[in-house]
Amino acid sequence: MKTATTEVQKFTSYQIQLLICIAGLLFTMVLDFMLLPAISAMVMPALDLSTSQFGYVVSAYSISAGTSALIFSTFADRFERKKLLMFIYTGFLIGILGSALAQGFWVLIAARVFTGIFGGVVAAICYAMVSEMFSLQQRGRAMGSLHVAFALCQVLGLPAAVFIASHYQWQMAYFIILSVGLLFYILSLFIMKPISGHLNEQDNVSSKLRGIVTTPSYWYVFANNVTLVIADVLFMTFASVFYVKNQLISEDDLAIVFGASGIATILLSPLIGKLADKTSHFKVFAIGTGIAAIMVVTISQLHEAGIIWVLICNTLLFAGIAARMICSGALGLEIPKSTDRGSFMTFDSALQLICAGVAATAAGWIVFQNADGKMLNYPVLSIIVVLLMGITLFFTLKISRNATSSATHHQSKDSSNNLS
Repeated sequence: MKTATTEVQKFTSYQIQLLICIAGLLFTMVLDFMLLPAISAMVMPALDLSTSQFGYVVSAYSISAGTSALIFSTFADRFERKKLLMFIYTGFLIGILGSALAQGFWVLIAARVFTGIFGGVVAAICYAMVSEMFSLQQRGRAMGSLHVAFALCQVLGLPAAVFIASHYQWQMAYFIILSVGLLFYILSLFIMKPISGHLNEQDNVSSKLRGIVTTPSYWYVFANNVTLVIADVLFMTFASVFYVKNQLISEDDLAIVFGASGIATILLSPLIGKLADKTSHFKVFAIGTGIAAIMVVTISQLHEAGIIWVLICNTLLFAGIAARMICSGALGLEIPKSTDRGSFMTFDSALQLICAGVAATAAGWIVFQNADGKMLNYPVLSIIVVLLMGITLFFTLKISRNATSSATHHQSKDSSNNLS
C-alpha cells in the first residue's frame, strides 16, 4: 500500500484541459520563434533582402523578446494570471498577423519587434500558472507534458510550415500559426479560470533580480548559456539558404531535413540524459561539443553535396547540440539556490534572447550572397562557431566542479540533519 508521501496525485479534468491550452499556446510561440531562419531561403529572395537585412529581421524578435521578458518580470506578478496571459497573447497574435501581411523589410522588422514584445512573456506566464495550479508531486509530469509542445513543434510543426512556405507564399506559414493560435486562444478564454492567489504574496522582484545579477558564481552559467546560444544562432540563421544555394537541395527537402533532425533529437535526448546521469555530465557535454564542432566544419566545407549528406550532417549536428543543451542545463540548475531559481531562470532566459538577436545580426555581417545566390564566408563563420564551442568547454568544466561541490555540500547537510 502506497503512503501519502509516495502516492501519485492524478490530474483533475480541469488540470488536463489547462495543460492542453498552455501546450497549444507554447506550440505557436516556439514555432514562430523557429520559423523565420528555417524559411530564410524563401523570405530573402521574396523580399529582396540582403544577409545583413535578414539578420536584422531575425534579431528584432529576440532582442525585443528578451528586453520585454526582463522588464515584465519586475511587475508581472501584480496582475491576475489569466487576464494578463490573454492580453499578452492577443498582442502576440497581432504581431503574427503583421508578419503574415508584411511585404517589405521595414514592415517585417516592425512586425517582428511587436511580436517579440509580447511573445517574450508568454512562456513565463504559462509556467507561473503551472507552478500555481499543480502541486510539487504533479509538476514534473506537468512540465513533461508541456515539452510535448516543443517536440511536436520540431517534428511536425516546423517541417509542415517549411513545406507550406515552399509550396505557397512564405506568408502562408504565418497565417497557419495565426489560425492555430486563434483556436487555442478561444479554448483558453473559455477553459482557463482566473488565478489571483499570488496577488496576496508579493515579493520585491526588483531586489531579487539585483541579488541574482550580483552573485559571481551565477555568471559562469549565464556566460556559458549565452555562448551556447550565440554559437547555435550564428550557424543556423542562414543554414536553410546555405543548404539550398550551396548544397543544391530543393526547398521541399528542407522539411525532410528539419523533420529528421527533430525526430533524432526526440529519440536521442532521453538516452543522452541517462548516459550523462550515469557517467559524467561534463564528459557527455564534451563529446557532444566534439560532434557538433566536426559537423559545423564539415557542413561549411561541403559543396553541392545533395540531400543525403545534408540530412546526415544536420542530424548529427542537432544530436551534438542536444547533448550540449541537456548537460549544460542539468549542471546549471545545480548552481543557484532553490530560492533564487525562478528569478535566475527569468534573467538567464532574457539574456539568452537578447544575445541570440545580436548573434543573428552578426551572422548577417559575416556571411553574404554572391550574384547567383550562393552563401560566401561560411568557412569563416564555422571557425568562429567552433572557437565559441571551445570556450563553452571551459565554462562547463567550471560549472561542473561548482555543481559537484554544491551537491556534496547539500548531501553533507542532509546527513547532519538526519543524524541530529
